[in-house]
Amino acid sequence: MWGSRVESTATAVLHREDGTREEVATGTVSPMAAEADATIAALREGRSEAPEMPWRETLATARLLAEWRSVL
Repeated sequence: MWGSRVESTATAVLHREDGTREEVATGTVSPMAAEADATIAALREGRSEAPEMPWRETLATARLLAEWRSVL
């Protein structure tokens, strides 16, 4: 699925020039779920948009997808 982090790794290994190695663990998140969470938080706070995804970007994305679909 597009945007899915299910198949992503949650760790990275740093190999330094001095021969040391460090494993760094990171959290993963589903981008679609994060956007939905931000939208819900904004609505609960009485805002009409989330700063993480302004309305103008949502509209631009919708236009881009509509244009892309029209050529398929």
